[in-house]
Amino acid sequence: MRRVTFRPRLAGEDIEKYVARCFQEISEASNEDAMTIADNFGVSNFTASKSIDVATVTLPQLASFVATLVDELQRRGKTT
Repeated sequence: MRRVTFRPRLAGEDIEKYVARCFQEISEASNEDAMTIADNFGVSNFTASKSIDVATVTLPQLASFVATLVDELQRRGKTT
């Protein structure tokens, strides 16, 4: 997997499109599938969150959402 760099979200930029672009960049950086990519990340100290309101999401809520996604991918969707 090649190194990826994300530019900051621009003022007024739609958060949903920004997050989608970030995930697209991750996808393009590797020939591996999403679960294999997730194995290379570490997440800790988060509250599981499987939904967000993209119109009102806060940074901590978005961080928990992304951490939950990575955690789910690493566990291959299995509950602990």
